[in-house]
Parts: sequence; structure tokens; C-alpha cells
Amino acid sequence: MRNWASALMVGNFTPKTEMALSNNTIIKLSEALSKDVADYISDQPEFFDLMVQLIPEAIYAKLGNVDDQVAAELSMCISERIILKGV
Repeated sequence: MRNWASALMVGNFTPKTEMALSNNTIIKLSEALSKDVADYISDQPEFFDLMVQLIPEAIYAKLGNVDDQVAAELSMCISERIILKGV
């Protein structure tokens, strides 16, 4: 099962054109910007909407047919525990 946060991670990024910054600079910039970018993403209404949709879907996919109230309670608890990777 694909972790939703993994979709936000950039792995083995290969630019199509030559970069003006060194790999070390890119790494340092990404480390410096990670928290601000994560805050920006989590403040977007689309992020909330996506979480509201995907968390219950993941619960049903893992547990099968569970009571809707149980799924709702699990969704709330899980959403409080989800963090963006790299933060």
C-alpha cells in the first residue's frame, strides 16, 4: 500500500536541464524549506479535503467492512498522528 506522504517526497529527482545550483546546495535548501513547505501544504483546504477522503478509504482498505462510526473515530485519531515526511 502506498503511503500518501510518499507522494510528497522527491526521490531521485533528475532535472531535464542543467542545474545552476550544486547538489549540496539543493540538499541544504530543501532541508531549510521543508518545514515551511509542509506548513504551507497542511494549511491548504485541498490538503484537508484530501485527508478527509483518503484516511477513511485507507481504513476500509486495511480493515474491510467496519462500522462507519468506528471508521470516523479512527479517522480523527489517525489524522492527528499523520505528519509529512521530512519535517
